[in-house]
Amino acid sequence: MNPTEGLTAKQKRRALEDALGSETFARADQLKKFLRYIVEMEIAGKGDQISEHLVGIEALGRPEDFSPTEDSAVRTRAKALREKLRDLYERELPDAPVRIELQRGSYAPRFIHISAPHPAETPQHAAIGTAPIVVSGPAVRGVPTWVVAAAILTGFALGAGALLLLRQPPATQTVNPILTEAWGPLSRPEANTLICIGAPPFYVVHSHDQYVAPEVKVHPIPDAVADVWSTYRPPPPGKLTMHRLDGAAQVGVIAGVAACTNTFGKFRSSYQVLLERSAPLAALPRRNVIHFGSPEYSNNITALLEKTPFTLRFDAGSRSFAVVARDGEDSKQQVYLPKFSVGRGMVELYGLITVMPSANSPEGKFRTVVFSGTNSVGSQAAAEFFSSPPHLQKLRERFAELRQTGFPPAYQVVVRCHSDNYQLVSYEFEALRVFQPSSAGGAPPRRP
Repeated sequence: MNPTEGLTAKQKRRALEDALGSETFARADQLKKFLRYIVEMEIAGKGDQISEHLVGIEALGRPEDFSPTEDSAVRTRAKALREKLRDLYERELPDAPVRIELQRGSYAPRFIHISAPHPAETPQHAAIGTAPIVVSGPAVRGVPTWVVAAAILTGFALGAGALLLLRQPPATQTVNPILTEAWGPLSRPEANTLICIGAPPFYVVHSHDQYVAPEVKVHPIPDAVADVWSTYRPPPPGKLTMHRLDGAAQVGVIAGVAACTNTFGKFRSSYQVLLERSAPLAALPRRNVIHFGSPEYSNNITALLEKTPFTLRFDAGSRSFAVVARDGEDSKQQVYLPKFSVGRGMVELYGLITVMPSANSPEGKFRTVVFSGTNSVGSQAAAEFFSSPPHLQKLRERFAELRQTGFPPAYQVVVRCHSDNYQLVSYEFEALRVFQPSSAGGAPPRRP
């Protein structure tokens, strides 16, 4: 891999368009604007003129009086962009002929030309132990993020608990071995993992006298809701009404589910998506399960985090959920509280990954994973962290420092996240605990 000064503008622009059109950047609108701006500046021969102030104004829409010393938005997004580019070429475009890099301390992009490998270095001729894993099995492949998000959102809105099976024709993919090691039984073609979503109840508004089941109660809407409606749609000829549905997937959870289904696509591993009310914890022993959500909306997650070192609790002082360490390793209880900024919502928050054997599972046969956090963006960050080979590799190194061989059977990871207007910008490792699991599949605790 050698930098090439002789790359043409066409080659550089092609690398840019490949990055902007990738699934890695699908939900990162501001990072795409950032990347397009700095690449176009470099192609125009103005790379040495790119500054934090210019990026803030011309790429991120900050006002003319934007002060980098008072607003770290550009630095935060530059870090996020570096991580996105690293993930892009690690996970989605490993064979890209030209890669874009953003080095620390600079806002000018760097282009790297990737030489074609010698035949002896290709997977077919690689030495034993160094070849990537090629997985075969049931026909389930990664689905583009927007397709997964649309399918889940539509399925929950219309079916409110209908089972979703997202499948595509067979394909063979090269899978990073660290993913297979970390996901364990979930990576097997026959895994049939259940993605179980704890979703808050919500009300759906109708502009017409639509039919609902006789047992469903229809309500007139409050004036405040009518005001909100009028900002998006013209007033209807009749009265607005609403009725309750039992689950609405939050945007961060949808994005997190998409990260998981894309990973299952690499494994060609089967999976299902279901609302939690159709899958109580007591009905899930001896199977692979991923739980999404917050204890506020999930009996399953409340029960699973009942005896773990980290849990989620509501903090009355900040009026938000926080990740709390309740084990004996700290002299004082460690609390990870989100931080807020006026006009930007939570700018720093936390995701929580919990991995443990499923209830009544033979050793190593079935696994339960919980992606939770201080809000749905935290759940998204937890899922994306667990789907990122670079982050998993570093996590494995942390386990080695604890004298753990590989990934232990039960552990938790706190992920620190940065967001803007409740959209995930970046995430990084914060804390780790290894624990001995108790019964993970008992009935959830009773609630008053």
